[in-house]
Amino acid sequence: MQTLAGDHGVLEFDIRRTVILAAYMKHWGMPEWRKSLLSADQSDKIELYYFPAASDDVPVRFATVGLSVCSYDPSGNRIDAEWVLALESELGGESIERVYDYLADLLVHHIRNAPNTVLPRLMPPSALAPEKWTTTALLLDEPRGEAEELEHFNIGEQQVALVWVVPITPSEATIIMDKGIDSFDVYAEESEYSLIDPCRPI
Repeated sequence: MQTLAGDHGVLEFDIRRTVILAAYMKHWGMPEWRKSLLSADQSDKIELYYFPAASDDVPVRFATVGLSVCSYDPSGNRIDAEWVLALESELGGESIERVYDYLADLLVHHIRNAPNTVLPRLMPPSALAPEKWTTTALLLDEPRGEAEELEHFNIGEQQVALVWVVPITPSEATIIMDKGIDSFDVYAEESEYSLIDPCRPI
């Protein structure tokens, strides 16, 4: 009987998906939708999952599997992180496909330009943001409001962190740049608008 050569990369990705997706599903329920991003040579893949809201007071989530394999800082060190974007169920008036395209653009930019693993990190206002959103800038930070179990995933020897992707307004970005993340946290706590609302006033 002929022995077929194994594909270590595929197996490693399958194991990564099994561990991370199982944790996502435990806390967010079944995903409703998935798309994949492939590198130009198809050697790297990122899967992007959509988890619908279980009720009106629960956010929808877009979460990655595979980002922790293919993102590196300028020194060549792998950035061991996956992303989650939480939004109100109406998605700020945009379609799932439009949010996917935006997040895909952000992921590509992150892979090409990520300076390091330090959080929090700001990405400036961008014309790539969905047209109906006022939150054209982005904050990458530690996950808030998520179960402790989702903060890190152990994939063999690798520890993968979950990073919260927070769309923010240009004025909120200015608060962070001028006064720091603690001042932004106070501002967000006192605001009548939720951070998962991408159409909050500028």
